[in-house]
Amino acid sequence: MDVNKLITLKLIGFNELEQSNLKSILTLGARALHHEWQLIDSAMADFFLLSVASTAQFSNNDSLKSLPKARCIFCITDNQVAADYVLKMDEKRIPGLRALVDLLNRASAEMTNTVEPVIQTTAEPVAVVAQTDSPALVEPPPVVKMPVEQTDPGTFFEPQQGLLGQLLQPQAHYQVITLNHQIDCLALYLDMEKKVYYSHNSLEQLDAYICASDEMLFIKSYDEEEFNECIVAESLKAQPIKNLLWCAGIGLSKGKVIKTHAPQSIVTLKSWPDLRLPQCMDYAKLAAFMKNNAATLELIAEHTQFPLADVHDFYNACYLMGIVGLCNEIEITKK
Repeated sequence: MDVNKLITLKLIGFNELEQSNLKSILTLGARALHHEWQLIDSAMADFFLLSVASTAQFSNNDSLKSLPKARCIFCITDNQVAADYVLKMDEKRIPGLRALVDLLNRASAEMTNTVEPVIQTTAEPVAVVAQTDSPALVEPPPVVKMPVEQTDPGTFFEPQQGLLGQLLQPQAHYQVITLNHQIDCLALYLDMEKKVYYSHNSLEQLDAYICASDEMLFIKSYDEEEFNECIVAESLKAQPIKNLLWCAGIGLSKGKVIKTHAPQSIVTLKSWPDLRLPQCMDYAKLAAFMKNNAATLELIAEHTQFPLADVHDFYNACYLMGIVGLCNEIEITKK
């Protein structure tokens, strides 16, 4: 099978929020997939992704049992399932980005050695949606599809490169990052299990890491014991990774909206960003409006008198932190 061949996936038993979660994570993980995956609604698909509830009912439901088990991906929380493809979900029914990507890559590799995909040209593109928790830290709301027409990729903010790419698609649970050709730079320690980082540098001093290209980053994977020994030896304190995501969103967006956002999406803030974060106080009025209202980004800019480019920067940072939510209707209060 060619690398760019299409593989189709059908979701079974997921509610709207769960579908939105999966579609958002799949969109963010697309660049790490070895093949192109697309979600479809037709009965004929290459693979079937079963919700936690459908997985529990599989052996007792005639309709589910009619599915080819070898092509079923079963979502679980605590219960174990005897199957080729099992995807662990957290308590919010959200899979880890790395776990989903690894599983789909394994499934596509094994499929390559058997038969060609059932559907290659008729699949509907994956809906691109706003996500409400950061990729590895995120829980998105209802799906809003992007327009079909082609758009210049340069008009979007794509968070797949550099440090931000490592935070969203970590290659290991414990990483130590330094900057190439800078012998005296202080290391940045990432614990993706606990979603914290360690550094002697302040957030402002980590700007060089946040802005660094892939080629500038030297990344070394550690096991848990080695990692913890380094942390103890240097007397470092844990800081939430979402703080790095905020700085990356504000510093790298350059006025462009994140690629997963649909222009017609109606957004709100589920919670306040930490106003102590660098530059966050500059957006306090914007945060207050978005916390108390639901609107499109253009409407938000109009009501707050913020330039749309600034609204994009703030929205991207909040989106990456996982505090953006979607609403079905525009709601503007007198506040």
